[in-house]
Amino acid sequence: MKNITPRMFRRTLTTLALTSMLASLTACTGTTTAMDAAIRQPQVTATARTDTNLPDHIVNGGFDYPDMSMLGARDSLFVYISRKDLSYARKDTQDKTNPADPPRFALPSGFDASGFAWHSTQGNTGLANEKPDDVQVWTVYDGGNHYAELAAAQTGTAIYQDIATEPGVMYKWSLRHASLDEAYLDKMSVMIGTPGKETAQDAVRVTSNGHGDKTGPVGKIIATRVANHRNAQSWNKETDHTGQWESYEGTYIATGKITRFTFRNVDSAADHDGNLLDDIIFTKAYPLSYDGNGNTNGNAPQNK
Repeated sequence: MKNITPRMFRRTLTTLALTSMLASLTACTGTTTAMDAAIRQPQVTATARTDTNLPDHIVNGGFDYPDMSMLGARDSLFVYISRKDLSYARKDTQDKTNPADPPRFALPSGFDASGFAWHSTQGNTGLANEKPDDVQVWTVYDGGNHYAELAAAQTGTAIYQDIATEPGVMYKWSLRHASLDEAYLDKMSVMIGTPGKETAQDAVRVTSNGHGDKTGPVGKIIATRVANHRNAQSWNKETDHTGQWESYEGTYIATGKITRFTFRNVDSAADHDGNLLDDIIFTKAYPLSYDGNGNTNGNAPQNK
């Protein structure tokens, strides 16, 4: 028998200790890979919770929230609302001090940011009463209809929402659009995709207001002719776009769990004028069902 030296004895004890440690680790986790996965699991769970907190549809697509009385703007032509700045400005007809420079206020404590839902890409304008993230919401004189204007104070800006979607599922979107007045044909695009990778979508005009536009595909640019005559002395006639709207729709197949739905100002008369939006809807397309004979049934999504 070979003699066992003290060095060999210590090496044997070290090997046995390492083997025992690995056996204990495997018994607890199955494998060291399983342990790594367990460490990463809380991060995955947190991401999933964030995704499910997003709505699965457009919120406040008619821009009816907030009620203007909440902002003390019952007789306002429009308001700017910034969730980033937690403030708003209002254009009041009774503001006789400086109508071109409406005062800025803090959003009231009862304001529901998730109920308002909208953000904008507007940055620092250098203007005291037009802030980053401002969304411009109009109301007609009788308070019967609210809508958004894409150009708050900067050209090329957009308003948007992030929505929880299912990859591979087809969604249908629809909206109403109008130019601000007859003097200029406003143009916009619907941009949809994962945040930061939105692409312009093809649209179909499904209604015509009778001012020269025809129904049918319009490509990636939405433009609506109107007959409103701009007159600073009769804002009630300009802001009431009854009969001026045209409806557009399209489809989109989701590629991720979060989809950004964006409306971008492509062209308007000025950096603070143009592209009116209302009644925006973004929902799953209804799936087809099959009867026992292999026939298909189903209803196309209907606009409200």
